[in-house]
Amino acid sequence: MPAGASRYLDIAADLRTRILNGEWEPGAKLPRMADLARRYGVNRDTLARGIAILEAEGLVWAVPRRGT
Repeated sequence: MPAGASRYLDIAADLRTRILNGEWEPGAKLPRMADLARRYGVNRDTLARGIAILEAEGLVWAVPRRGT
């Protein structure tokens, strides 16, 4: 596996921990995708893959044109 191939898994794990620790209240919006991608030093596609894992787990959901 190429270096960084599991970066999206690391991002999902970090966001999961932050959500479960109460950093964001239920119903709160996560920071913008562009801001999170910049914070993690990845492109938006990598970040989206990580967030998709959290969506599949039911921890977050995306609302078109409103955010995650």
